[in-house]
Amino acid sequence: AIEKFQYYMIPVLEELADGSKKHRRAIIDAIALRENLPPEEANAKSARGTNIFRSRVHWAQAYLAQAGAIS
Repeated sequence: AIEKFQYYMIPVLEELADGSKKHRRAIIDAIALRENLPPEEANAKSARGTNIFRSRVHWAQAYLAQAGAIS
């Protein structure tokens, strides 16, 4: 199941824990793999046509960056 964006903050931090630079999309793909997200969930879209999973991970990344936890 796709979680709320807050849930994805820890996986984002874990993906960046080695200190390497990663593209946002690479982080999203890695988390989807770690979470064993079925393709139908990973590709689910909102009523507006936005990919729900990518959006949730994106917001987790955005709030972590705003807080200064990642750059």
